[in-house]
Amino acid sequence: IDTALLIFARSRYMDIEFYHESSEKLLQDAVNNILLTCLLGLTAALLALLIFANTVTSDIEAERGRIGILQALGVSHRRLLVRQLCIGLAAGGIAAVLANLLLWGGTALFAVLSGTVMGNLLWHYPWGLHAGICAAMLVLITALYLLPMQRLRRYLPIENIKSRK
Repeated sequence: IDTALLIFARSRYMDIEFYHESSEKLLQDAVNNILLTCLLGLTAALLALLIFANTVTSDIEAERGRIGILQALGVSHRRLLVRQLCIGLAAGGIAAVLANLLLWGGTALFAVLSGTVMGNLLWHYPWGLHAGICAAMLVLITALYLLPMQRLRRYLPIENIKSRK
């Protein structure tokens, strides 16, 4: 078909340019940029989670003496875990709300500045994937609050109290 079209165009003194190769190159460059951006975002997210986990672990270690006193007074480990679970769920919920506010605020700002209709920006948006990622982050943040407390279970109350030094 391309040959017949080219012969027809040449007989009428026209030039035909094919953009298939340049379009393929442009698509490949776009895919590479998307993958690099995703990799950079995942690296930043993992680094932030590691810093967060270290901070929570340090906080629990700093409170180890107080936790030992509570254990010596008869507060069960289960009750301490439920407290940490509530704190973790609250922190995860606040993080999810703030992240979504930033995401949708940035999208709305882009729509206003570019003159684009918001519905066009959200066309074919993966809402299920978005909800799944939000739920996974909520679970992960909650788990990061619970894991350091689980490690204190193997110590006796007197060991936790002595760690106040």
